[in-house]
Amino acid sequence: MYNYLPLKTKNHGSLCYNASYLEAYKETLASYIEEEKEINTLKFAKKMLKNQEIKTNNLIEGITDDLSIIEEVIKHQRRKETLEEEKRILNLYRGYRYILKEKEINKETLKELYALLSKDLLSSYDITHMGPYYRAEDVYIFSKARLDKDPYMGISPNEVEIYMDMLLSYINENNNDNKIDTFIKAQIIHYFFVYIHPYFDVNGRTSRTTAIWYLIKNKSYPFVIMNRAISFKRREYIDNIIKTRESGNITLFLKFMLTNVLYSLEEENFLLTISKFINSELSLEERQMLEYLLHSKGSELTVKDLAFIYNVYNKRKRPYNIYEEQVIPLINKNILIPKGTTNSLLKKGKPNIRLVLNQEILRSINYDSVKDLKLERFLIKK
Repeated sequence: MYNYLPLKTKNHGSLCYNASYLEAYKETLASYIEEEKEINTLKFAKKMLKNQEIKTNNLIEGITDDLSIIEEVIKHQRRKETLEEEKRILNLYRGYRYILKEKEINKETLKELYALLSKDLLSSYDITHMGPYYRAEDVYIFSKARLDKDPYMGISPNEVEIYMDMLLSYINENNNDNKIDTFIKAQIIHYFFVYIHPYFDVNGRTSRTTAIWYLIKNKSYPFVIMNRAISFKRREYIDNIIKTRESGNITLFLKFMLTNVLYSLEEENFLLTISKFINSELSLEERQMLEYLLHSKGSELTVKDLAFIYNVYNKRKRPYNIYEEQVIPLINKNILIPKGTTNSLLKKGKPNIRLVLNQEILRSINYDSVKDLKLERFLIKK
């Protein structure tokens, strides 16, 4: 059964999705959030929006801000005019503060949000060719992740306001859905905003922040971690946007978001289990390294394995520096256990180290609540 949405596309009539196909994914996610009470709170949403979601929202654009830099910028609330990195961080932080005020989502408030997210990031051309609310000229969108695809032009400037009014009407009608249908609608908003591409720049961050805004307004708190769900599978995310644009069928994009946000929620469950086991809060850096561990391939780990993943998503560092700064704290907390060395080196005179997850932690986990993480691969057979 297909649902046809009140959102028109240029070549395919109404945007649509196969509701029957998505039902099993929705039921799995609904069952999960019903059982995990701690994630169904505004406190959880606020915690997730600080630092990590700022990092992952930018990371989807290929921007690798370190968590330590994000913490520093937020702490001191400064903006160095020569450092674009700090501008992006502070803009998102202020944008998230704005959407937490639960204002109505309309043309005026969206303009205010965009002003916060794009402050000091737009070129002189972008600024001079903006209309009162949206761009007044064509825009060409090239994907760094998909250079094999021709650029997309977005909706023509003389129609942008018509399409944005269509989207805003959709946002503000019949908002009495359950949490899962609210998440589905948030992702439709997310996609359609990108489809319109109402600005010259910062469209992606604005679309995702608007989707989070909608989730918060409608108390669907667990799903604000949606950017983390995307950041580890950026190529697949972009592929699904392209497929939807070409077909007018958003089913696969919604499946991608449903399955990956569930994975991120299971990650949160795993991290909470570890915090309880060690009777201590994990730092943001420790949480991040454990997420990288979960996204590693295979069952055997070394410091170099973790360093490789770290360098994909952060400013590059030498493996030994990553070991000292990011891995040793996890060893000291008895979360990771050294188990010998390999023949390769972290630096001269320092061999690469094999690592295992603390087996007591693994034995304390409720595996039904973290099925997609496949944690069994880290268990050492006796």
